[in-house]
Amino acid sequence: MPKLRYYAERGEPVSSSAIETLEETTFNEFEPGSLVSDADIFIKYVVAKKMPPGGKSQQLPIGRLKEINSILSRPLGHGLKRPQQKSLPNVNGLYLLLRASGLVKVCGRELVADSRLLSSWKTLNNTEQYFALLVAWLVHARPEIIGARTREGSYATHLVRLTERLSSDLTVLDPERFGLLYSAEDKMIVALMELFGWIEIEYNPAEKGKGPQVHSIQWLPLGHAMVELINHYWLNCELLASSGELCGNENAFLAYFVAARPELVSLLPPEEQIEHRGTYVWRVSVGPVWRRIEIGSASTLEALAEAILAAYDFDNEHLYCFGMIDARGRELRFDHPFCESHNPMVHETELGQLPLACGSTVTFSYDFGDDWEFELLLEAVRDDQPLGAPKVTCRRGK
Repeated sequence: MPKLRYYAERGEPVSSSAIETLEETTFNEFEPGSLVSDADIFIKYVVAKKMPPGGKSQQLPIGRLKEINSILSRPLGHGLKRPQQKSLPNVNGLYLLLRASGLVKVCGRELVADSRLLSSWKTLNNTEQYFALLVAWLVHARPEIIGARTREGSYATHLVRLTERLSSDLTVLDPERFGLLYSAEDKMIVALMELFGWIEIEYNPAEKGKGPQVHSIQWLPLGHAMVELINHYWLNCELLASSGELCGNENAFLAYFVAARPELVSLLPPEEQIEHRGTYVWRVSVGPVWRRIEIGSASTLEALAEAILAAYDFDNEHLYCFGMIDARGRELRFDHPFCESHNPMVHETELGQLPLACGSTVTFSYDFGDDWEFELLLEAVRDDQPLGAPKVTCRRGK
């Protein structure tokens, strides 16, 4: 693991008490916190129920949320007839972790457990499972996974800033004032902190028409230790980023924990990079008007854009971009070569390199003034000889 510098202007090296607390903590299925146990419960539920993702942001189906909440180690009381995912911070947080880790993914039109990663998960010891989910949260997770607005900064940044608002021992929230937990994401973060065994939360009795309401937050020794370690990681990332160096990766994060937990050897394997070869069959729609376009997997997104514009008799004279959500719920964007951005460019990206499967959807946005938006549905991937030039095989409407 890399040895990281400490940000001398804002803190001393990690305290011996934080290291000792981490060394003395018992890690098993139910300690610290119910994280590992609840993750297993959630995964088994996904495998058993074969649920479709809800909406464009691929959330859990609303009709399943009460049941999922009820089977977790600590179901949260609420007074909602039909809660949204963000209304149940324990469910929302677990969904974020399992999607960011890749253990649960969207395949076509169904939420499934990733069989390769699930097999690996079962070989990890409880400490490794705990830290695999911690890495998923603080290194890999992004707000759009849970349908939240994309913002600057990682969840490590959000966690550090939220914990700075809490008292050092016990925080009691005033129900008559706009409290410390400003947003659904804040409530999710404290729910995750409890699942990780860092705090204990006392909730108010359920009220009709309201979601779970936090009454108080009590710090536990492990919480102080973990937040101190994470704060040092975050400060180093901020420092290294300002000097153009990279920090936000698994090895840099785990460097703070492995000395205290020698059994922390392995995590989940990285994402597989799979290249498809064959013919992609797209249904490209604008409202009720649609075209079916076939195009080879070796073709670029630029070639697909040209085929779409030609199929609709549009001139290719404006900027455009493609947007999609990958199997882990993260937004991907691919830009026109003349766009000023750090995103991948359409002329450098082949279709076969993208994380696509039958049922995947992609958005094609053309002309950022008039804002034409085309919805693309991948109907089939034929395992045949790739086409030379794209072709339109069906037209409906004008």
